[in-house]
Amino acid sequence: MKVLLHIGTDKTGSTAIQQHLYVNRQWLLARGVYVPLTGLGKDNGHQMLLNTMADEQMSCMADELATAEADGFTYAIISWEGMRWFKPRQIKRLIKMLHSDNLWVLVYLREQADIIQSGYLQKLKKNRSTIKISDFHRGLWTLSRFSALLNCYSPMWNYARLVQTWTRFLADGHMLVREFDKQRLVNGSVVDDFLSVLGHFPDDEFVQIEGTVNISLDIESAILMNEDDEHGSTDECRKIKELSLLSLIDSEGYGARFFLSAKRVRSIRRFYRKSNKSIRRLVSLPSPEIFLTSPDCSKNYSPDYMLRSIEARRAKLTMLMRIPMLFGTPFPHRVPTLDLLASGWSQVYDWGAWSTGHRSIIRFRVPFWMTTHDNAKLSVFLKGRYHGKNTGSDVCVNGVHFGCIDLREFPRSITIPISSLQKNQVVEVQLVHQFPKQAETDSSSVNERPISFGIENFGFKFSNRDTDAPHN
Repeated sequence: MKVLLHIGTDKTGSTAIQQHLYVNRQWLLARGVYVPLTGLGKDNGHQMLLNTMADEQMSCMADELATAEADGFTYAIISWEGMRWFKPRQIKRLIKMLHSDNLWVLVYLREQADIIQSGYLQKLKKNRSTIKISDFHRGLWTLSRFSALLNCYSPMWNYARLVQTWTRFLADGHMLVREFDKQRLVNGSVVDDFLSVLGHFPDDEFVQIEGTVNISLDIESAILMNEDDEHGSTDECRKIKELSLLSLIDSEGYGARFFLSAKRVRSIRRFYRKSNKSIRRLVSLPSPEIFLTSPDCSKNYSPDYMLRSIEARRAKLTMLMRIPMLFGTPFPHRVPTLDLLASGWSQVYDWGAWSTGHRSIIRFRVPFWMTTHDNAKLSVFLKGRYHGKNTGSDVCVNGVHFGCIDLREFPRSITIPISSLQKNQVVEVQLVHQFPKQAETDSSSVNERPISFGIENFGFKFSNRDTDAPHN
């Protein structure tokens, strides 16, 4: 049995491959391809196992592989892009613990001038950076500009070293190198390309997962994030801004994708050409030279165009940030905040807020990635008190009507499909009140306006099945 280690690298569709391995595990098993369960995650492969290589878990993995081989499987797949960074001692330890004498390695490589830019945008998405987009351009020499230059000519992009490190521990011909270029991938898909290595192709039974692309920042969003990092906002504010920008990209498409000049791109390619050519001496390649045809990845916009595009993105971001972003909690017993109560509410008290008039609206956003993580439904939880002869509220969430519901206890029925979310993952809860009545002067209302329902607790959660509402 061949044990195939898929080791990435960065920004080469590893998440898409790993998600499809998880969802299509039974499909692969039926075709003689074993995907070990030890340390397997839904969208990160075997990271939980390989990040630590704990003895007990690695022993479980070795037992799984031995059983799979005895059962007649032709392939076993272990995937994690973090293996790309393994030192020789880690590789030796991994091979020893797998107890396999038929080990193969598959690596996807992305052309250096391309990955330098996409890699920077990916890192900026996750963490603050002292390097700004402007540091990659001409200007006064500063520490951050020097760091940006070093990033363009870093040893980490020397793929020959990566290939050489792994081939030292493999039999001849057991290192498979593939270019991550849509023109060279089977059917232009990294998932189809990966399956072709195994000798298989998707059929009607193979589950194709939509939305598996790991969305990155575009240049406009990156510059706005640079501003945020420079001003030193809190981690929470930065995260919400980042997710909001990604949501805009998800709904409206990318802006500019590249920030290096054509001259810099040519310089980077000259710098790595020698090491790229040497890869052919280490492994068999389908073409005479890796990256023989390089993608067009230099910026092709004027400064004036970029300024206009940034300001347009900033305006949309400002509007979107006015709608609060919330994250689901297992027990959503929270008093709603004022920004959550969009209209038709009084001021917020310690216990909650009264509705005012006949209609009240709650509006919030959820992070777009929460809508793609194997979630099918969103459940909203409301609980409060009634005034006068009111005993229920007509509830509507994103156009889905639920009729009159008594909200003095957490109802179990306010659940909408993910497809009902509005643009940019907005959720709008509308309550219609039947008998608004002016409160007595000694009640905690505002200006004695007509009140009906007092909201005390609010929350939401995602699920794949009917979710029971939490109890006090």
